[in-house]
Amino acid sequence: MSETLGAQFSPLYQLIPSLRGVVSTSTYSSSRESDDAEGVEGELALNRIIVLVRMFVAAVARPEHPLIFVADDLQWSDESSLHLISTILADTSNCLLFVGLCRDDEVGPEHALTADVEKWKSFHVPMVDIRIGNLDADLVNEMLSHRLKLLPHSTRTLAEIVTQKTEANPLFINQLLRSLFDAQQITFSEKERRWKWDDAAIHRRGIADNVVEFICCKLRELTIESQQLLMNAACLGSQSSEESLLRLLWGQDDIDFDLHLALLITEGLLCKVNETPARFSFPHDRIQEAVYAKLIPAGELTKKHLSIGRILRSSGLCSDQRVYILVDQYVRARDLVVDHGERIEVAKLCLDAGVKASLAAAFSLSSWCLSQGVLFLCDSDWETEYELCLRCHSKCAVSQNVIGEHANALKSLEPVFQYGKTLLDTMEASLTFIEVQSTQVSAFMF
Repeated sequence: MSETLGAQFSPLYQLIPSLRGVVSTSTYSSSRESDDAEGVEGELALNRIIVLVRMFVAAVARPEHPLIFVADDLQWSDESSLHLISTILADTSNCLLFVGLCRDDEVGPEHALTADVEKWKSFHVPMVDIRIGNLDADLVNEMLSHRLKLLPHSTRTLAEIVTQKTEANPLFINQLLRSLFDAQQITFSEKERRWKWDDAAIHRRGIADNVVEFICCKLRELTIESQQLLMNAACLGSQSSEESLLRLLWGQDDIDFDLHLALLITEGLLCKVNETPARFSFPHDRIQEAVYAKLIPAGELTKKHLSIGRILRSSGLCSDQRVYILVDQYVRARDLVVDHGERIEVAKLCLDAGVKASLAAAFSLSSWCLSQGVLFLCDSDWETEYELCLRCHSKCAVSQNVIGEHANALKSLEPVFQYGKTLLDTMEASLTFIEVQSTQVSAFMF
């Protein structure tokens, strides 16, 4: 990789931080010293990232060590990400296996992914469409047989009951089995040296109608401290959370933190996904959904986000990738941020996060951060925070233009032309305006 990319690693490090564990520190340091990415913006930055990623894949995906590229949750992917995937798949010389996962009930005919899948078929590479639904009764029985170390005929009746109550949803099944163990409705007989249960008692057991409600019932059985830890993790997002941030938000004795964290892992409500730094995640996004939407009172949700945002900002821990977590907390609690000085500080954080995302060619994220920063500002701030307002609006328009939100880009530019003091100040906005108009004219002509 060092030979292929030379001193161009820096943009890839911003896109894929884990590369630092693959490439030597000296290569990373030299790439940062010679990198000129800060002078590249808009579509040029996106094209640069695409070229570098293609070079990276070509360097790694070779016959002696093929590459498996797994992209999860494609139903949430933006156009820039799909374009990047398309350029990688278009190069059929790579020894690459691409595995894309999505929820087909969230991808309709109008979804960008649908059109891109049709495009990928034109690349003349083998494609296999695998649709995964709930388990059937035989697979549920096989699962129980394996779990309970019994022959399939011994678990057949239990499997039928479990299938009926869970509709054979794997997450639902796991949670139901845990609850049956906890309620001692499935016990281990020392005398017979096997698992025992009462089919009739389990059949009579009342459970929630869906997996989210079922998980909610289980969550309410936890201690207040365990619930608090889960709520902090849920507010940090559906992705993995660093242990250091969870400890910071815990704000109590470290021993108690370790005990409650271990309990949640044992209960299957959190799992460790990385050692250094230690990171924890919800095993399934339905669990995060249950905690976030059901466990936290609706009236307390925005207050919770504001509290987390203020703790993180005062800690000084939110550098690099953590800045997006900090911005997200404040955005979710924007209406509660009434102090003008605090709103200005948050707008600065949004600007920093937006510029960082833009340099990594994450223009959808950049557009979101910068547009949120604009919402923390008001017209009078052009008098006292001129540079901040100028950069937020100008940079926001650039990112919006790249992802095709041309109407929003023009709207972001209006205050720049209204309050801009000099021709030099409005130059970036003018260039963006010309690009937007040119794109719209080209689209009209063709």
